[in-house]
Amino acid sequence: KTFKVTFSSSTQILKTNILKAHSFFVSDYVFKAIIGLILSDMSAVRRGKGPGAGTYLRFGLTAKPSAQGFFQLVQNLIAPYCSENIKPYIHTWQDKRTEKTYSSISFNTLSLPCFNFFYFFFYKDKVKMIREDIIDLICPVVLAFWIIGDGSYSRNGLILSTDSYSYDEVAILQKALDLKFNIKTAIHKSK
Repeated sequence: KTFKVTFSSSTQILKTNILKAHSFFVSDYVFKAIIGLILSDMSAVRRGKGPGAGTYLRFGLTAKPSAQGFFQLVQNLIAPYCSENIKPYIHTWQDKRTEKTYSSISFNTLSLPCFNFFYFFFYKDKVKMIREDIIDLICPVVLAFWIIGDGSYSRNGLILSTDSYSYDEVAILQKALDLKFNIKTAIHKSK
């Protein structure tokens, strides 16, 4: 969809772009999916401080063939919030210790005010965190996207990678899973 209007001043164009950005909204399903994705590998980045300021979402995965379907699912779900010419960014690097080559693939959304909630809920001083009231947002859709994004299976059951959170934050998530779904969990340190 293209929004074409000709104005004589750049101030009018800026005001129009701000109004256009404020016209985006996030559906209930997409809202829940984003919560689950932020619990795993999605990040929210705040741009600007004024009334028209927005937040963009960045999603990336290790570029394994097994992750391609999930990456495409997320890209399709978030596509309405991206530029028309969305092109994933592929980053390749070599681990100097093992000399193995790794790749990741990512994309960003547009910077939109409708994403500000995610930034203010999950970030403090630009660091991702888990708040006590996450329990109010946990639901089956959130859990599904979190598991697909950061879950793995072992002989002992499901593992949710939470390495980027503190012990106390993981305990908050543990409590939320217990209260919402009666899922009993154990916290293990990664090796």
